[in-house]
Amino acid sequence: MKQKVVGFVLLFVGVISILLASYGLYSLYDKSESMEHTVGFVKYLDTKRIHRYRKIRYENTAQISYDTKRYGNMYVGVKLYNPFIFQGDSISVWYSPERPEKIVIPMDDGIIYAFIVASGLLCLVLGVICVRKTINQ
Repeated sequence: MKQKVVGFVLLFVGVISILLASYGLYSLYDKSESMEHTVGFVKYLDTKRIHRYRKIRYENTAQISYDTKRYGNMYVGVKLYNPFIFQGDSISVWYSPERPEKIVIPMDDGIIYAFIVASGLLCLVLGVICVRKTINQ
C-alpha cells in the first residue's frame, strides 16, 4: 500500500514538473518572436562563494557586451545560472527593442527547463515502476 502511494505521488510530481517546464519553454519561445537576437560577449565574470549554514553555493555574475541596432554597444550585468559560461565566451542574447537593458540568455533559461523536464521524466518512470509492482503483486 505504501509503495502504491509513493508511486502515485511520483507520477503527480512528474506530470506537474513536465507541465511547468513546458510552460517555461513556451514562454521562452514566445519571447523569441518579440525580441531582437544578437551575439554577446562575456567581458567580466565574477564567481562568489556564498556561505550558509551547512551549505556552500556559488553565484556567477557577468558583464555582457552586445550590439543593438538603435543604441549601439551596450553593457549589462546579469546573474548566470549556467556553469559552463566563462569569461571571453560568445553567447546568444535576446533583448527588447524598446528596453535594450532587459535581456534574456536563452541557453541559461533552457538549461533550467531541461533539468526540470529530465527530473519530471525520472519521476514518471519511477512512479510507473512503483505502481506496476504493486498491481502485479
